[in-house]
Amino acid sequence: QWSPFKIFRRFLISSLTDMKVAWIAFTLTLYCLLHLSTAKINYLKVADDNRKQFYIEQFGFYEGGQIELKISNLKLAWHGKKPPVTYKLGFLVSAADKDPYEFLDQDDRCLLDIPDRSFSKYWSNAEASQIDQGQTDSFDDGVFEHTMGDGEGGLYSIFFAMCSDVREKTSRVSFELELNLVNPGPNYLSAGETPLPLMYTLMTFVFIAAGVFWVFLLLKDRQNTHKIHWLMTSLLGLKIVSIVLEAARWHVMKISGHNSALDVAYYVFASLKGMMLFTVILLIGTGWSVLKPFVSGREKKLVVTVLVLQVMCNIAAVVIDERIPGNKNWFKWQDAFKILDIVCCCAILFPIVWSIRHLRDASQSDGKAARNLQRLKLFRQLYLIVVSYVYFTRIILPLAQNTLPWQLQWLDRLLFELVTFIFFAVTGYKFRPAHENPYLPLRSDDDDETGPLNDDTELNDRASSL
Repeated sequence: QWSPFKIFRRFLISSLTDMKVAWIAFTLTLYCLLHLSTAKINYLKVADDNRKQFYIEQFGFYEGGQIELKISNLKLAWHGKKPPVTYKLGFLVSAADKDPYEFLDQDDRCLLDIPDRSFSKYWSNAEASQIDQGQTDSFDDGVFEHTMGDGEGGLYSIFFAMCSDVREKTSRVSFELELNLVNPGPNYLSAGETPLPLMYTLMTFVFIAAGVFWVFLLLKDRQNTHKIHWLMTSLLGLKIVSIVLEAARWHVMKISGHNSALDVAYYVFASLKGMMLFTVILLIGTGWSVLKPFVSGREKKLVVTVLVLQVMCNIAAVVIDERIPGNKNWFKWQDAFKILDIVCCCAILFPIVWSIRHLRDASQSDGKAARNLQRLKLFRQLYLIVVSYVYFTRIILPLAQNTLPWQLQWLDRLLFELVTFIFFAVTGYKFRPAHENPYLPLRSDDDDETGPLNDDTELNDRASSL
């Protein structure tokens, strides 16, 4: 009896030497998960930052929503001789009528002087206390509170700004900021995220139903069930567990406003699910366990490389999720995540292309042209399915997210889950354990039942056109 985890373990052990790097990287991922998930997502600590103004966070408020900023340990340190300067620094909460990064491009205006649908809390140099022999200005702690009244509901962005008559970056700011952003209820999710717990719960039932049906297919036709099918089952199981945990963590966030112990479990299973997804696609593309009982050295190295990249991608995803954009390196992590994710998506196409090339050559050279032609068509379909999934989830959805109204930002996550379900369903249907499936081994007498495809010249012409 083969179990999914025994198969996966045996595959990894078969290349234990090459997999040491992957296991070390995965251990590092677990450490980062445990370390990062203890932080609150609405807390920001800035130390010796030379940015004059930067974007911190965005939140959608219903009417009656409340915002509270608690600022402590606010200091402005001057490097070198302190110039005679007049300045003010503080925080701005502004209605997000446009992209926050376009908002920051207004170099000719101080953000703290923009009055339209904005609220601010700031200090001036006259309120500073000199410490460190006059090289550092220290300010009293402050609190800013506001309740959204009638007509004030909407999407708001929070910024930090330091406005002075000195252009050079001769100062470094440090502070600790606690953001308490809440909608009526209390509901600690942004207006565009409020439906997420219900949405993930409903998608859980969809994936569970698909999982039950898939296991039924495997048990119904055990003769044509191979190791790759059990790996596909384990992928579906990890997806179900991760989406259950995601629904739970969003619910906890909604009612408490803080992270919970569920976050660690979610990140672990989401990381395993991502690694298993790329591994399964790679192994299907190589034809492992059905077209051939082994994985070549080139293919094995590609699998290991993708797993390591996935580990790095998972670490970046956790940092992005557990930190707010106000952190200085947040955008670097976001760029790293996008690059690594695209590299992984491109890498999984190589085995499919190799299999297509091999089947095209085989259909022209051996006596089993009909069988190889059928498999060639199937792998071309797999290539199109994977490319379509990558294109939609990595390009179309991010573009659509920027055009959605602020109340409907949850729709991009719903579309992602629906597209993922369709991808799982179509791939499972194409490579299901069925006797007539050209991906699976055929009986020897099938070669004699090819009908009009027995003409080798016709087969070669059709294979060349593919």
